[in-house]
Amino acid sequence: MTRGTAPAVVLMLAAGMPVAAQSIAISDDVRITPTARLDTDVRRAKGSDDVGLDVARRRIGATGAISSHVEFEIEREIDDGWRDAFVNVRATRAVQVRAGHFKVPFSREQLTGAGALDFIDRSRAADLLSPGRSAGVAVHGRVAGRAVGYEAGGFVSDGTRTGLVPGSWSEPTVAGRVTLKPFGLARRGSTRRAKGWTDVELGIAAVTTSLDEGRESFRGRLASKDMFFAPVFVNGRRLRVGGDLDWRPGPFGVRAEFLRADDARQHQGLAGETLPPIRAYGWSMAGVWAVAGRKAHARANDTVAIAGFPGLELTLRTEAVAFGTPGDAGAQVWTPRAALLSTSAERVWTAGVNWTVNRLVRLQANAVHETVVNRSRGAVPPRAGWSPVVRVQIAN
Repeated sequence: MTRGTAPAVVLMLAAGMPVAAQSIAISDDVRITPTARLDTDVRRAKGSDDVGLDVARRRIGATGAISSHVEFEIEREIDDGWRDAFVNVRATRAVQVRAGHFKVPFSREQLTGAGALDFIDRSRAADLLSPGRSAGVAVHGRVAGRAVGYEAGGFVSDGTRTGLVPGSWSEPTVAGRVTLKPFGLARRGSTRRAKGWTDVELGIAAVTTSLDEGRESFRGRLASKDMFFAPVFVNGRRLRVGGDLDWRPGPFGVRAEFLRADDARQHQGLAGETLPPIRAYGWSMAGVWAVAGRKAHARANDTVAIAGFPGLELTLRTEAVAFGTPGDAGAQVWTPRAALLSTSAERVWTAGVNWTVNRLVRLQANAVHETVVNRSRGAVPPRAGWSPVVRVQIAN
């Protein structure tokens, strides 16, 4: 696709706006709401003048309730099988049980739905280091006046396929996540409101997975999907830990996250010795500004009329992700069974504009700058520059 044809494609897709889905009442207690999503990206690869069209998501599904205590959700990627298929049983707000196929609770950004993301692509750390979806059971809820949330469960696997060949999917996983609104907790029983600060929410999470032996470690990939750190042989246990912050005072929002993961390498040396773990870690910090104010932007999400100026947001994110072994690897030659591996790191800046046209259509434009550095060589690859991405998002 040439550069000149991309804007025409975007306008054609935006014109194909669907009608909002309506809830269908089967009986007094049973209701179903069909859902659909189409995300189309226009991307120019770094260092190239060619523009490509990528249909990132084509999904259909449904949400609903069987009674006041039982809810369900199903969603399918048209070309790639089922994504979510689970039932949620609500005993009380504090005690709920979810069973089926859904996201393993860990990263805040990974748990955020595609329609609520401030950027077209998730941060590299959230994309590369977070668990995916898996069959499992989790207990969750909110307590202390909704100031504390929790989720803990067991899963068949961690849902990520990181190696060069498909894994066995037999990787038992245990996950837990806790969120806290500290200022919301402090004002319980008080009529005073610390304006703005009650919106601060902190999160911590941990996931442990039993790894199958094989070349199944984490791998480093650019947003363009090019690999800069290839998987190595692992065996034993994968441990992920993470922390995050979300704060949206008035028209501004701040979100930050740190994730770390260690993959054990038991008996993976050339002589069968146990090697130091592969360590991957990353962080991101992002800001968003609703130009006309948060309330005006929320109204733009609720109307089917063209929202105009109130639907605009400006965004900026800085982030980094790195892969290697703890300690100084020097200039050792890379092999998938090397005892020490020098750190390969990526640094990314993303600037963006979001326009919520109405509750059905959202346009996003991002400019992404990626730089990769290998500590042993001190090398920065050529043609490091800004790459534009445009997305048309149509959903009900």
